[in-house]
Amino acid sequence: MDPHYFERTWLLIPNNSEKPYTLLRKVLEQTGLAAIGKVTMSTKERVVLIHYYQNAIVATTLRYPDEVTDPSHFAEIRDLPEADEDELALMTKIVDKMTTDLDLSVFHDGYKERI
Repeated sequence: MDPHYFERTWLLIPNNSEKPYTLLRKVLEQTGLAAIGKVTMSTKERVVLIHYYQNAIVATTLRYPDEVTDPSHFAEIRDLPEADEDELALMTKIVDKMTTDLDLSVFHDGYKERI
């Protein structure tokens, strides 16, 4: 699933449905599959992706195709020059040297902290 379609994720909690929730959660985890559905939220019908996440089931609302910008519609991107092989090799080495594991815990909302 292209993450550009992802909008917002909601944690789904069982409400007197613990056994079906547990079964569905386990199946989604083991198979790596997800389900697609529709819900109405705030007077708008939305497509949702129901999937496993960290021992839970979550629903991620998806954007409709007309809500995702297609970069090929912009001449500035379509008409870019091709990359030179030597420059590409050098840039790849630089990126490889700078690459580390992602640790999102180092990022904070500085604005919120100042308020």
